[in-house]
Amino acid sequence: MDRIFLIDKLKGIAIILVVWGHCIQFCAKHDFLSNKLFELIYSFHMPFFMAISGYLYYFSLSRRDFKKLVISRLKQLLIPLLIWNLLFLILFRMQVSHTFLEWVKNYIYNLPFFFWFIWSLLICSVVVIIINKLFKDSLIAYFLFFIIIVLFPNGLGFYFTKYMIPYFFAGYLIHKNNLKANNFLLTSSFLVFIIMWYFWKYEYYIYTTYMATHLYDLKGIYDDLYRYIAGFTGILVFITLSRQLPNLAVFKILGKHTFGIYIIGSFFNQYLYLLQLSYDPILYNFIYTPLVAFIIITICIGISVVISKSVILNKYLLGGR
Repeated sequence: MDRIFLIDKLKGIAIILVVWGHCIQFCAKHDFLSNKLFELIYSFHMPFFMAISGYLYYFSLSRRDFKKLVISRLKQLLIPLLIWNLLFLILFRMQVSHTFLEWVKNYIYNLPFFFWFIWSLLICSVVVIIINKLFKDSLIAYFLFFIIIVLFPNGLGFYFTKYMIPYFFAGYLIHKNNLKANNFLLTSSFLVFIIMWYFWKYEYYIYTTYMATHLYDLKGIYDDLYRYIAGFTGILVFITLSRQLPNLAVFKILGKHTFGIYIIGSFFNQYLYLLQLSYDPILYNFIYTPLVAFIIITICIGISVVISKSVILNKYLLGGR
């Protein structure tokens, strides 16, 4: 299979899981954290996306100098992030602020939380640029940076970045060194992931317990290790399964518009509770929410296409060139 098509395919599957997971979470009143399909998706889907992003970032890093890399990343991620955060705040949080100063504080405070994945992606990218240019991609440097970052406080949503950064590192280093998984690793990953999914608990979600910040927090460290192992094994499992799916053109379309789907889909999440779908586990998980996800993804792609037709809007809203 062509490597570029496989990447689009993986990105397409990853964004489907993101939107589907949000639909499971918001479309009905139920204990979604105990929903086994939700547990499956959330045990690995954002790590999956981050690992793919790290893998793709090797292309950029191998072709540009330090200054161009930083500027490019800021244009691609930070500017759209600031604009979409502003729009999100205006639409959904304006009533919280009563004065302009309160509104500005609210905007700054919520920057790391709205579209947190993009913020984490930006930080991960900059860290890899630094390690690549100053430490020549030393594995020791990657390990030390990871330890230092993990020990940072969790404030302002930094626990998301702490959780995501080893997956970005892994994706980048796998591409750089052209590493491949052998059959034993793949088989072991299947077994380990199934077991970890079966025993998944509330505290293993990054959203519920965050990340350990002290070496004496043994329970927190255990939770972190559990979610890391589940994430890495889940990635290997679903890459293997994805290879078996037919090479449909729709995957290329999805892969091309993942940024727009993620950003624009987040706005739809604010209204999904209005649906109040009836909760029958089988129908809800495999009929209702996939249908809603399909509609949202289709609309998001349509909006992304319209935005991309304008050079200015594409540049400032989607990070295009």
